[in-house]
Amino acid sequence: MRSTEQRKRDAIAKLEGDRDVYVPTTDYHAHLVPLSLCWHNEEVVVATEARSRTAQTAERSGQLD
Repeated sequence: MRSTEQRKRDAIAKLEGDRDVYVPTTDYHAHLVPLSLCWHNEEVVVATEARSRTAQTAERSGQLD
């Protein structure tokens, strides 16, 4: 099992190196949606098409900034 420190290092390496990720979401049916991400000023910025089910689900849930 990875230590907390190793998990943190792995997560930061992924944020610094990856540009696209797939995120599972659901709104009655599961969806695997591609998202673009950016690690900027110690914040994670994700982007997807506004018309995607993921964006619509996030908007309805109130989890958008």
